[in-house]
Amino acid sequence: MQKFQEQWHSAAHDYTVGSAHLKHRKLHQQLVFATKSALRDVVARNLPRTVLEIGAGDGTLTEPILAAGFRTTATEMSRPSLDELKERFDLNTAFSAVFDPDGSLRVLVSSASP
Repeated sequence: MQKFQEQWHSAAHDYTVGSAHLKHRKLHQQLVFATKSALRDVVARNLPRTVLEIGAGDGTLTEPILAAGFRTTATEMSRPSLDELKERFDLNTAFSAVFDPDGSLRVLVSSASP
């Protein structure tokens, strides 16, 4: 699975091509609105301000999540995509990125073990 991800999401990959949520402004706005609405609900319920973003891609939703003040762990199967996420958000101490080569999320369990 990792090879497939990296084949299609290399360092030069333009996420806009083939990504309806990026290509179509209205859809993008709806996704960001839905994300912010969910974050408001978390705040209203006084829940921890943490998000696990699975398959963060280029960080389209990572950005508004971090801007809302949430600690965010992003997983990604493509190393080039992971590198892009780190480049974009590495100065934000509330952000961490995890390479998940098979998409199983097992890396989260193993990284949480003592």
